Amino acid sequence: MLNFKYSIPTEIFFGKDQVKVLGKEIKKYGSKVLLVYGGGSIKKNGIYDRVTSILNDEDIEYYELAGVEPNPRIATVRYGIEICRNNDIDFVLAVGGGSTIDCAKVIASGFYYEGDAWDIVLDPSKVKDEGHDLAPLKPVIIHAQMLGKDQIKDVAELGMIPSFFLAHIYHWGDIHIKNLGMDRASVISPAKSALDSSLKFTLHQDSPVILPDMIETLSVAVNRKTKSGVTLGESEKISIKDALEAITINPASQYFEDDIKGSIEKGKKADFVILSENPLTVSDDEIEGIKVLKTVKDGKVVFSRES
Repeated sequence: MLNFKYSIPTEIFFGKDQVKVLGKEIKKYGSKVLLVYGGGSIKKNGIYDRVTSILNDEDIEYYELAGVEPNPRIATVRYGIEICRNNDIDFVLAVGGGSTIDCAKVIASGFYYEGDAWDIVLDPSKVKDEGHDLAPLKPVIIHAQMLGKDQIKDVAELGMIPSFFLAHIYHWGDIHIKNLGMDRASVISPAKSALDSSLKFTLHQDSPVILPDMIETLSVAVNRKTKSGVTLGESEKISIKDALEAITINPASQYFEDDIKGSIEKGKKADFVILSENPLTVSDDEIEGIKVLKTVKDGKVVFSRES
């Protein structure tokens, strides 16, 4: 595993045992924390004990908001904001997956907003922080799986960026057909509809839910095949060129870094991969067989496949 730290400007501490920095990082902002988590899995896997032990060791007082739902309810967000205001919370700490993180972000934003938190969800430009207008930010909708075609225009007008978990179609598409029916399942992650509306989007894998395999994601974006071989949404297939942009220049733009990365141009960082085949010239069915031969970061080879 390659440990690293980088700023986007969010600081990310990646790698084994990086949780140990949690207490000192929190104390940069204060000593009262709202700990936000979901249905209790963090207690079963030991993360809860590890985090609370760190908070206690650093004399950080913490309050808990447990039971955050998948696709969090606005009532849960409102309750979290109430806890923060009643107890002068300095820091909102989300421990868990995407729903927990999303809930915590709205709680933190809602703390400073005089109106109802649902206003922020509908229009992020309403958020202000210490006199700085946050409207230029690029809010990201993670997964955006059930984004309706009728909602795409609103998403574009709000300046939001969907990040589709398209590989979900391969791994769980057959289950979606069973649970939702073919018509509804066929329009999950509506990438082509987003393109047709000039809505920029990115692609991700939600690792560690599945392995961080961008080649698989490219293949699913182009083919939209389930594990059983069913084509799930012929009309939502996108070209390999559009799929490549959704994992390169679009994510760079999403993080305000398209001036230094995301494409191979003079003056940009030497961040790229060398592939076994050209994805632009192989057939759609052959994309999934492409291998990453080398990965170059800042001009240095950080991965090389053994021959």
